[in-house]
Amino acid sequence: MGTIIEGEPPIYIGIYVDDIIYFCVSNSVEHKFEQTLGTFVNANFMGQVSHFLGIEFQWDHHADGRLSVTLTQESFAESLIDSLGFTHVNTSTYLTPYRSGHAIDSVSHEEMSSTNRDKLRLQYQSLVGSLNWLAHTTRPDLSTVISLLAQHQAYPSSGHHEAACYIVKYLASTKHLGIYFASQCHSISESFLHFPLGDKLMSMLDANWGPRDASLSTTTFDLPLFVSRSMSAFFIDILGPVHWLSKQQSVTASSSAEAEIYATD
Repeated sequence: MGTIIEGEPPIYIGIYVDDIIYFCVSNSVEHKFEQTLGTFVNANFMGQVSHFLGIEFQWDHHADGRLSVTLTQESFAESLIDSLGFTHVNTSTYLTPYRSGHAIDSVSHEEMSSTNRDKLRLQYQSLVGSLNWLAHTTRPDLSTVISLLAQHQAYPSSGHHEAACYIVKYLASTKHLGIYFASQCHSISESFLHFPLGDKLMSMLDANWGPRDASLSTTTFDLPLFVSRSMSAFFIDILGPVHWLSKQQSVTASSSAEAEIYATD
């Protein structure tokens, strides 16, 4: 962020190697930035952004004057789906990225040769890395399961790889999903906790409690301490999602209330 013309609004600039994206509410500031940059480098100004770092921007100008934009990574998801041969998979039953009843923490480790282990590790790390890029950019719905899978990158088993492939099959039917921003609030969202940070910023959080790997057929929770911790998740909204995270807590909460307090902190 910086000021180019005295008394005018600041301009916001994002740079990745030789790709630049910029915005200001003042057209004169944007034009000044383009003129100044053009005196230093041979830049190609491509107008309103439609693609940036694999992210696709769909702009909508509404009749009431609102401006909205949807950010997706459909092309990236399609490439990932094709690379695993899931293009023609019937995904009508893949409604969530997490397989119910197949806890990732309870996947058993397998004995295999060092050659096969290295091959699986390379495949797994590449796949989880690609999914993590989606989860951190436009797909908050993948955050929790990717957080769990990422913990097993050093020593994965075929069960972990199958869980990652399940996410790709889920993507095949949800590749069009993304995040949405609007110049004005388009809906009302409520949260139990409201922080005094202004009307436009809203934060929401949640946490679960209890062993995730507990068998569906038992009600006993006798797993070793710290094996299955609570999950924390938060979401920050400023006319659209700007930051989110889902991760395992560093301690084992003794109750759901305690887990919620850790998540709030």
